[in-house]
Amino acid sequence: ATLVVTTTEPYAPFLSTVATTYLCPRAALAEGTVSFREVFASAPVGTGPFRVTGWEPGGGVSLARWDDYWGEPAKLERIDYRVLPDVDALLAALAAAEIDLAGGSGAIPPARVDEATSIPELTVFRHGTMNWQHIDLKQMGFLLETPVRQALDFATPRERIITEILSGRATPAFADQSPESWAYDETLRPRPFNPERVASLLDEAGLRPGADGVRQRDGKRFEIDLWGVQEDDLARAILEMIAAEWNAIGVSTLTQYAPPEDLWGPLGYQFSDRMTGCLYTWTNANDPDDLFYWHSSQIPLSPGTSGGNLPAFFYPYGFQEEIDELTVNAASTLDFAQRQDIYAEIQALLLEEVPVIFLYWEEAFPAARANVGGFWPSAWTPLLWNAADWYLVEP
Repeated sequence: ATLVVTTTEPYAPFLSTVATTYLCPRAALAEGTVSFREVFASAPVGTGPFRVTGWEPGGGVSLARWDDYWGEPAKLERIDYRVLPDVDALLAALAAAEIDLAGGSGAIPPARVDEATSIPELTVFRHGTMNWQHIDLKQMGFLLETPVRQALDFATPRERIITEILSGRATPAFADQSPESWAYDETLRPRPFNPERVASLLDEAGLRPGADGVRQRDGKRFEIDLWGVQEDDLARAILEMIAAEWNAIGVSTLTQYAPPEDLWGPLGYQFSDRMTGCLYTWTNANDPDDLFYWHSSQIPLSPGTSGGNLPAFFYPYGFQEEIDELTVNAASTLDFAQRQDIYAEIQALLLEEVPVIFLYWEEAFPAARANVGGFWPSAWTPLLWNAADWYLVEP
């Protein structure tokens, strides 16, 4: 049984994209997308070694071994997910042996890893991820200027964020390729925190402190709003630390918070007429494709429409033609070594131009009790990638 796919143009990430696409029966879509969301979302049918036997919204999900699985049958008879209210409840459940494993979105937060490692009979894993924290910078006002964006990068205390907020458990970022990826350029380094360099760059840009200490040029003050997700304690801690440093160098910085649906809706911060930034995480696919992030075709046509290049909604980047060409070439070049070279060029360009403030690459900390075998998490796979190999042993 052979499937032949003919594409209209070369696309290097094609195989890895197809290989990580989830499958569902055609019949699931027969009644349309509304029915699909209502029915299939709570009772999915796929190709894996387990099937969903129960789902309690906000409570948990029950999986049972699927004896007609096409591969080797799973060793476990069932897997039960539990939804816990917070990290305190998670650590308590692990300590009491009420749960055997914590992973995926339920992994241990970096700042709580030391507590987890003190729990007897618990192994805490550590691995890189494809997730990068950053602050986008809307192309508006002074943020249109490369030296100004570079100054904000020098004024961002990413090392302190990692050390003080994340307990040292993250990797500083300078561009959009994960240290786990073959496309990562190990020769590049992020800008260090350097207030003196900040002052020099802003002075050279004609942005000088006014009577109130806020930098301004031609009567316009350098004011920026930094947005984050409401009720996200980590985002608040990071943004408050950054805002304090930016205010100290004469950039009037106001932190603001909103629910996700408001942040990224048609009335969100990206579509206001103010200079803004927003802290959030993007996740890379296993095989890089930078078109979605930076290409001009991904600039939304109107507020709320699709496209990943939101910061360039009002004004394209000054390096837009260059990044367009590089991202197209990177996606269409099939030679592996040539692709590596192109992605190295992209990373160097992003480091130079600072379209966003790259903060850090997340690390993940799943945990498993000593009676769990076969569990092996990684940056490249979802939690259940080898669930058929998991097993339990007697104490």
